[in-house]
Amino acid sequence: MPWDILYSAELRSAGQFEGICAHVAENWGAWKSWMEQEDPYVNQMPGEYPEKLTPFDKLILVKVMRPELLQQTMSKFLIADLGQYFIEPPATNMEIMYRDLATHIPMIFVLS
Repeated sequence: MPWDILYSAELRSAGQFEGICAHVAENWGAWKSWMEQEDPYVNQMPGEYPEKLTPFDKLILVKVMRPELLQQTMSKFLIADLGQYFIEPPATNMEIMYRDLATHIPMIFVLS
């Protein structure tokens, strides 16, 4: 676990991460259990932190403790905060796009 990121969050936060490094060290079993869950972002974390942390703060914890889940967790955060529209790719229709083409203007289509 990258302690430097967690420690930095504790030092630079507005108080919501206060004492988290010591709490994780003292309650390692509970935190390890939380980290090993299939989706820790949606589950109750140990200590007083569920009441203190915002959904964005929880993203930081997921980045620290389960970085392989960050992309999936970010999608859940965006859906909850902005809505489903912002994570779905736009529907493309080549006929409509072809009508807007001109011989002197290139079309760049990025697949991701």
